[in-house]
This record gives sequence, C-alpha cells and structure tokens, in this order.
Amino acid sequence: MEIGSKKRQNLVNDLKQAIDTNKIDVVFQPQYHVVSGQLSGLEVLARWTHDQYGNIPPSVFIPLAEEQHFGEDLTALVLEKATKQLNESQLLGNIVKRVSVNISAVEFNSVDAIARIDTYLQSNPEFARYLCLEITETAALDDIIECARVVDTLKRHGVTFSIDDFGVGYTSLGMFNRINVDEIKIDRSFIQAMETDSRAKAITAGIIDIAKRLDINVVAEGVETHTQLMLLKQLDCQHVQGFYLGYPAPLEQLAVAQSV
Repeated sequence: MEIGSKKRQNLVNDLKQAIDTNKIDVVFQPQYHVVSGQLSGLEVLARWTHDQYGNIPPSVFIPLAEEQHFGEDLTALVLEKATKQLNESQLLGNIVKRVSVNISAVEFNSVDAIARIDTYLQSNPEFARYLCLEITETAALDDIIECARVVDTLKRHGVTFSIDDFGVGYTSLGMFNRINVDEIKIDRSFIQAMETDSRAKAITAGIIDIAKRLDINVVAEGVETHTQLMLLKQLDCQHVQGFYLGYPAPLEQLAVAQSV
C-alpha cells in the first residue's frame, strides 16, 4: 500500500507538471456520416506518455486530474492544442464540420470551469462554431436546471452540445424539454450487443427514432465490426465512430479521405 501510495503521488505531481509544460498530447478519432460515407467530425482525446511508466490510460489520469482540481487546466490545454492543430491543417470548415471535446461532470458543475470555457469561446469565435461539447447523461441530470442554464450560456457562441454515453444512466426523456442539446451519442454497450441481442437492437432503434423526431443528431460510438455498421445503416443512424472506422491518431496521421 505504501508503494502504491508513493507511485500515485508521483503520478499526481508528474501529471501536473505535464499539463503545465504542455506535455499532454491530443489525438483525433474520426466520425462518419452513414449515408454519404464522408468524414463528418472528429472527437478530440487526451493522451499522456509518462517518462517512466509509458502510456497512462485516460481512465487513470483524467479522474486523477479532476480529483486534484486541475481538470480545468487539462481541458484548457486540450482545447488550445486542438484549435492550433486544426487551424494549421486547414481541415476545419473545409472537411471537418464538427469537433467534439469531452467536459467532465466535475467541470460542468464548476462555475469557474464554465467561466473559463466561456472566455475561451469568446477568444476563439471561429473555432467555437465547429465545437461540440460532450457531457455525460449523469452530469445533465444531476441538476437539470443549472445544466440548462450552462448550455444556454455557452450556446450563444455557436457551440453545440452532445449527451455522451446516452442510455446507460438514469435516462429521462423529459430532459429534452429542459436542455437544448443538439446531439446524443448512443453508448457503445448497445452497439456492441446488437449483433446477438435483439433487445439491444430494439433499444438502439428506439433511441434513433426518438432523436430524429426531436431533430437531434445521433452518433453511434464503439462501432467495431462491419455487421454493426450495416445494422446501424438499416436503423437509419446518422453518424458513427469506432475502431472499425478509425483509431484515435495524431491529426497528421488521420486518413481523412476514408469513407464508410
């Protein structure tokens, strides 16, 4: 336990230093429009390569950053790097129409974090209109009134909002009457079960149908097989992402000409 505690504290210190010295990298996972097969968006993901331990999974360092109260600094760095790289690549607007960035529940419920994002959007109006902020279903339902206020505040810059991991939390359809979201991302657990589980397929179909009736965009995440892709086409899903379509990669390595 003592060794584990020391390693953990070392990771905390090293992570803070990595954020402060711009050592966190960003990668981009492609999203594709199902009907046209063309690239429709990119999701930005943070990566950290530790000098001693190698690649540290986001499932480890992101909760660590939130717990130690420098998650805001991490998000700011991710936004800045993504903006810089996309602007330099000239992909934004020409090929890439949407850039998704995750905002944690901790940040979304922090007045200071939202104020910082608001300031960033004011300073980057061109990038803001392509930006889609992803929040979890749980974060949206924790305080639905405050969530609606935050969404309306940030949407004035042209940014859009997505509910991530939709369907695995305490889903409330009434949420759509209260929060002006533009997109939902169907959780990968439903997508990966569709091939063998008729209930998972029926739930996925129901989510897609409701979203279409509400004029809300749908992204199916976690697509890992050709069969899953074909099923989603049959269900008239709008957008897809997953390892079958493209792994997260640095922008210069992204095969933007690939189609599904």
